[in-house]
Amino acid sequence: MRTLLRRLAQVIVVLVVVTFFTAMLTDLLPGDPATTIAPFATEEQRDEIREALGLDKSLVPRYLDWAGNFFTGDMGEYYAGAGVKGDDVFARAKDSVPRSLLLVLYVQVLTLLFAIPLGVLTAYKAGSTFDRSANGIVFALVALPTFVFAAILKFWLGVRLDLLPTIGYVSPGLSLVEHMKTMAMPVIVITVGQVAIYSRLLRSDMVATLQEDFILMAKAKGIPNRRILWRHALRPSSLTLLTVAGLNIGALIGGALIVERIFTTGGLGSQIFDAINRRQYVPLQSFIAIVAVLYVAVNFFVDILYRVLDPRIRNV
Repeated sequence: MRTLLRRLAQVIVVLVVVTFFTAMLTDLLPGDPATTIAPFATEEQRDEIREALGLDKSLVPRYLDWAGNFFTGDMGEYYAGAGVKGDDVFARAKDSVPRSLLLVLYVQVLTLLFAIPLGVLTAYKAGSTFDRSANGIVFALVALPTFVFAAILKFWLGVRLDLLPTIGYVSPGLSLVEHMKTMAMPVIVITVGQVAIYSRLLRSDMVATLQEDFILMAKAKGIPNRRILWRHALRPSSLTLLTVAGLNIGALIGGALIVERIFTTGGLGSQIFDAINRRQYVPLQSFIAIVAVLYVAVNFFVDILYRVLDPRIRNV
């Protein structure tokens, strides 16, 4: 119960800090949001827009109005004009959040499937030709810009070979096969860089763990190398990898913005981009708050996994 209350307090603190910081940044943006929203409107109409969006108020009262609505379940609406009801933010979030979560889930699963064996193998063969070659490839993948790799995949797999669709999203409820096709390239583009990072982290920890006394004792007992690597060395070496995976969730949800725009998947990153581009401050803060909630929730799950992997911190 104490852990749950502490996590709930953290959620509230993170939400307030992140959304208020977002409100400050948007307040510092140059230009008039009313002019961006309605470039051909008269000054009187723009004054109506400013009043409707609370732009005639200072930062703190405007933020308190949004926070009061959000924490009571009202995420707000897009402004579409005087007397015109715009899109509901909750409706857009209900459609886009599952897309981003599926993208992140696929990326994390695929990343771990490749990164863990690669990290373990390079640690076991540290200093060998295989290790140096793998390190070189990993560094090259880390340095490869996401948008460049995305353009290459779209050209070859989508245009030249016509194997996968280049844009769009299909819900798994409509067609699982088509869903996997539309998600394949976005997942591959993000996964490549993540595999490089995760495998390097795991390799570093595994190299250190393999020098520990309990590993030497296991070798002295004649335990096979495969069992030593996967049963004795991997578990204590995975804590750093788990930490990075948890911290990386927020970056993946927000950082997938470029990939989502390139492949038009319509996820949360695309909604954030659209809100910024259209200067829709209420939807922007609501979407940022959703990312913050997801971030804290995932890291709460990571804390639970810590206690499973390392019994020494269960009572901490």
